[in-house]
Amino acid sequence: MRAVVIKSFGNPQDVVHLSEAKMPEAAAGELRIKLLKSPIHNHDLAIIRGAYGYKPDLPAIPGSEALGLVDAIGEGVEGFTIGQKVAVPAGYRMWAEYFTTPARTAVRVPPTMSDDIACQLLAMPLNSYLLFEALDTKPGDWIVQTASNGAVGRVVVQLAKGRKVNVISLIRRDDGIDEMKSLGAEHVLSTADGNWPARIAKITGGAPIKGAIDSVSGPITLQLANVIAPGGLFLSFGAMSQKPIVHRSRFLGGRRGSNMQAQRTNSVSWVTSSS
Repeated sequence: MRAVVIKSFGNPQDVVHLSEAKMPEAAAGELRIKLLKSPIHNHDLAIIRGAYGYKPDLPAIPGSEALGLVDAIGEGVEGFTIGQKVAVPAGYRMWAEYFTTPARTAVRVPPTMSDDIACQLLAMPLNSYLLFEALDTKPGDWIVQTASNGAVGRVVVQLAKGRKVNVISLIRRDDGIDEMKSLGAEHVLSTADGNWPARIAKITGGAPIKGAIDSVSGPITLQLANVIAPGGLFLSFGAMSQKPIVHRSRFLGGRRGSNMQAQRTNSVSWVTSSS
């Protein structure tokens, strides 16, 4: 079968190749899935670069979420049929014509749902929900998030709108502002404007910002933390900048590869995750 393979870690455009790979067999409790579509997540690219919380053994087949058709059913698996369309929100080695996954991770997909939606239906929306719930907001509260035009940011905007929570949506380019507003985001700022922290204060009218969701990391982190009210919660979910969070010349958070660490700095609670 054909598969996307990396034999070394590095820039995806340099190390990703289409190769032949051995067809996997469905073990007991597993399904073999024929791939239909798979999204490319930021953490997929981080894994390829070797910059994620874990490194797969090489050579490796990337891919962590996918939509496909059940092609083979392992011993002891019930409730699935050959040819059934399923979404798998979390796994490994999915950028291949066929992959295997524990049957408990597969979710049956309604025939009326499009493949484009189904292939990215679960992982990022679920993460968005968990992040939003962690902020423990109530109607009228203010929160701020980076990478607002990404998969997580867009869902957070919709969740907040439904809960009547105010969101400051930060993006990195001016040309993305209109797109975000078309999706229902009311307060959108580009960090290309170095005066964005002061503009946040004007938008909120001085109201406290209860928390932040940051998927960028790097230099913006402390600026973002400084706009949060004392006692606020800072959720560090990603590192699109490929740079670490640094505070007073020290890395913030636990050892590399830790799942989640929490610290309190300047009256702000920090939670950092490798997800």
